[in-house]
Amino acid sequence: MERLRALAAVRTHGSIARAARVLHVTPSGMSQQLAKLEREAGQTLLEPEGRTVRLTHAGRVLAAHADRVLA
Repeated sequence: MERLRALAAVRTHGSIARAARVLHVTPSGMSQQLAKLEREAGQTLLEPEGRTVRLTHAGRVLAAHADRVLA
């Protein structure tokens, strides 16, 4: 659940650092959670985009499922 919450927060806030602040975790901890989620999913979920990140297609699909699970 925490990894899904992390992915949803990154989608909402546009960066790992901002999402980490909102969830009250360190950016390093957030990155570790997202890396673990990518390994579990077997897909790349995030792509760097300048100073922010954007979700890949697989990331958007998983984030949509995360919204339903977290609701």
